[in-house]
Parts: sequence; C-alpha cells; structure tokens
Amino acid sequence: MKILLVEDEGPKCNKIMACLMEIFPQSIVDCAKSVRSSLKMLDESKYDFVILDMSLPTFDITEDEHGGRPQGFGESK
Repeated sequence: MKILLVEDEGPKCNKIMACLMEIFPQSIVDCAKSVRSSLKMLDESKYDFVILDMSLPTFDITEDEHGGRPQGFGESK
C-alpha cells in the first residue's frame, strides 16, 4: 500500500509516519508539507490512501519562503 501523509509539522509527521509503519510495515509512506507539494505528489504518483491535515500552508516553508497564506481545511485556490 502506498500512503501520502500531508502534514506541515515535522514532529507530528514523524510520529504519524512511525505509527503507520508499525501498523502497515509493508507500506510506502510519503510526506508532503503543503498544499502545493501534496498536489504535485498526487500528480506524479498514485496513492492508495491519503491522510490530510486540515490546515496547511500554501507551499513548503523554507529559509527563503514563509509558506504563504494558511489554507483552512486543506483547500487549494
């Protein structure tokens, strides 16, 4: 099974991924940290299951980017 976890908080993402790997040890779990990166990953690959954070930044937060406007309920505009 291939799972996409969409979560922008690192420690929470790590805990959820560890839990998923314990329950589904044969699975592949990818993590996206923003609306934009999750949509890109969904375009590039097929997933059996998506776990979606309901409040995400528009795009990944880096040293040069602040993440954009938070998107309530994971909406993409």
